Amino acid sequence: MVTAGRVGGGIVGDVPRPPLVGAPPCPRAGHDPVGGFRVSRDGTYGLEPVRQRYRCTDPDGRWHRFTPVLPRQRGHGGVCEVCDTTVDVHAGSVVSRRYQHRLHLIAEAVVAVGRGVSYARAAQRARVAAGRDPLLHDSAGQLVAEWVDAWAPVILEALRETEQPETLVLDSTDFHWTNTRTGVRRREFAVLVAYGYTATGARRVWGVHASPTAQHADYIDLLRGLHIPAAPLSVVSDDNHAVDAAVRAMWPGAMTPPPRVAPDGAQPAQAPRRAVTAVPSPRSAAQHGPASPVPLPTEAPFLLLCEHHLRQRAQAALAAQQADPPQGRWMRRLDTAFRRPEAWAEFRDTVTAELTGGAAHWVQRHELALTQQTAYRHLLPPHYSTAGAEAASARLRGLFEQRSFSLRNARRTNLLLGLARLHLNNQDDVGAYHRLLREAAEQGAGRPQVHQRDNRDRRDVNGAPQPTLR
Repeated sequence: MVTAGRVGGGIVGDVPRPPLVGAPPCPRAGHDPVGGFRVSRDGTYGLEPVRQRYRCTDPDGRWHRFTPVLPRQRGHGGVCEVCDTTVDVHAGSVVSRRYQHRLHLIAEAVVAVGRGVSYARAAQRARVAAGRDPLLHDSAGQLVAEWVDAWAPVILEALRETEQPETLVLDSTDFHWTNTRTGVRRREFAVLVAYGYTATGARRVWGVHASPTAQHADYIDLLRGLHIPAAPLSVVSDDNHAVDAAVRAMWPGAMTPPPRVAPDGAQPAQAPRRAVTAVPSPRSAAQHGPASPVPLPTEAPFLLLCEHHLRQRAQAALAAQQADPPQGRWMRRLDTAFRRPEAWAEFRDTVTAELTGGAAHWVQRHELALTQQTAYRHLLPPHYSTAGAEAASARLRGLFEQRSFSLRNARRTNLLLGLARLHLNNQDDVGAYHRLLREAAEQGAGRPQVHQRDNRDRRDVNGAPQPTLR
């Protein structure tokens, strides 16, 4: 805002004012101290907390009012509690142009909800920190929920993953809500997790996506949202056909497990695979295993079945036949069955020759998949289980599952889960968030790129809401 002033007429109010220490520059071109222009305080404007207005005066005494692109709240002066620097009254916290709350307060609220604090509790804290009486205003969480709509995309885009993972682990979990009065437990939605490992050994959550189902189309949405530079060397899943289909759709040359054979011996037809060329091994094949029958793909991943869950299910099949003593011949062979082709062949032959029923059916069902997997295992990165993704899923359930009943807007919930991903990766820093919000507000002339209250679920003809996450 720039307001034209009148030329000084010799009265006391038009006496040239001394330069103001720490004042923002005048937005008009050429109005700088080199040209003799001075900036001084010129009152306040707006509702509480009021904001500082400034006056720019030229060498001839003519002046005009202005406010900076990012206004500042008028403070009380004193010493900054963070850096112990003396702060003038006019140098308060930065606020957005049409917001009553300062950007630092928004950053604090966004960090809080990413750590599991409810929208309502975060909104109450924000109102108290802003000096507003919480008893005189709505105690609902819509204030912070709309901050997530408007400002979380800025943070998530700036801090999204750009490094190339060598292994992706894909898993999903269902969020359930329990009615504490009736004890009824109900499924609300699914949360899909992508956990990644880099070639240097770093590990972290790569992406989180909420959807009503956990089908192959939902996994495709998750993978597309990662924006990874290239296909990983391997993808690990828990024998999930939806993951198989999504990986094949994302990377058509992916080497996925052959169809698991039904117990009656009928084998579904397998789609032909395109020819692929060899890829350099991350580890020496001479030291860790024999040469594979077909080279690995160069532009598509190899999909591994989680060895931990394979062992659990094989042990359960053996236990059903009382064939699971820890030092028995079947369990000793199971301990190494998924590491080398000859170890898998020894376990398979022992089980099929001596046992029938569930154990033999399990071996028959996984014969083709594990023959392929053990043949290529020595060429793949050393990540063979879904433990990382399962641990992240458990932490997300602890943060949000009990109030998943109220998480019904798909876009907002995915933004919330994106903030939670940054929390799980230890990237949720208030100072970093504030810098990103301030840069975005400056680029948008003091306004957010996304307007509040635009992210509302539609209602039907009777006025009932239609949640996008149900």
